[in-house]
Amino acid sequence: METFRRIVDDMPRLFPVPPEIQHQRVEITIRSLAADNDAASFKELLAAMPDVGNDDDFARAQDFGRSVASWDS
Repeated sequence: METFRRIVDDMPRLFPVPPEIQHQRVEITIRSLAADNDAASFKELLAAMPDVGNDDDFARAQDFGRSVASWDS
């Protein structure tokens, strides 16, 4: 997997896509760096969340997987 990271000082209306990743499944994340000076880090935002509820409220149900497939003869 090859990762492309690009910081753009003046975001255009249309953003060019590198030819190496065209017609592929990709993840695109866009965030404004101008707001980063005032914003807390993601870790700080998580730490600031109130501690409410029981841990059981967020527990995942036990997963027993799929049953064995049976094929018609």
